[in-house]
Amino acid sequence: MTREPEEPEWLKAIRSMVQGLPRLGDQLRAVAESIDTSQIAAQVREGIRALVEDVGPQIARALETLKEDYDWLVPANWRELTIPEMITLSDLMRDEGWGLVWVPSPDVLRRLLAEPDIDARKQKLLSLEGMVLADLDRALDSVSDPQLAGLVGVARQVAETYRSGYWLAAQALAAAALSTAIHDHLDRKFGKAKRDFERTEDVDELELIDWRIGMVPSAIFRAIDDYDYMTGAPERPHFNRHASLHRVEPPQYSEANALAATMLLVCVVRELEWIGASIRREEAREKREREGGKEAA
Repeated sequence: MTREPEEPEWLKAIRSMVQGLPRLGDQLRAVAESIDTSQIAAQVREGIRALVEDVGPQIARALETLKEDYDWLVPANWRELTIPEMITLSDLMRDEGWGLVWVPSPDVLRRLLAEPDIDARKQKLLSLEGMVLADLDRALDSVSDPQLAGLVGVARQVAETYRSGYWLAAQALAAAALSTAIHDHLDRKFGKAKRDFERTEDVDELELIDWRIGMVPSAIFRAIDDYDYMTGAPERPHFNRHASLHRVEPPQYSEANALAATMLLVCVVRELEWIGASIRREEAREKREREGGKEAA
């Protein structure tokens, strides 16, 4: 069973680090070059140069660590995007329940963002389904955690069912598989999942790590919105797990919702892989720090 990662201190520091570190070396060099040797002893100037040479490698190592942490935190398909594009995509995940982390490609994401509203984006998504399905296949190929093997196999069948033209069946199977992911891998019942995954904070007020970890849960939250299968209310035009499993009728069942459900399932599977790897990565880092402390002592 996969655990969600605790919030490590090194990720909390990313925002403040990135604001200061890249300029530090240039600032020190500028100070050294601006010294008037006619007024200040040459040894002082050389002392500053020596300081730059001594600090330079430390800055380089810090920047390399920062880049590694940033690349780990930000999904590969978001690294080319601007901050406003990222915010718009996270809003789309929250509002429509689309899985847009890890998949699809940056090119597809930008084409979706270029559309004026959700109806136009649904049409664009369907027009790009070949590219999207290829992206989903690659994402599933990258999952290596043996605990996720069963879920990966189901996700592949969902994608293949959609590809074969049976999008009604793909949507129903994706809804059932999402239930497995929530219960078995996120260890939550639906009521608790709704409380845990609801996002009411303004994105501008969130820490980077909170924003990143909250992206996929916000899409899951939309997909498990309240729905009364006895009355069919409230009507859910976006993909909804409950409506998909209890009734087969529009507007819930649609080709766009079937593709969105397939995307969300693959997104969740790939995110579970990242969560598990993040836990192992942090444990390895803590172990190195403990061993380094022992050697220093």
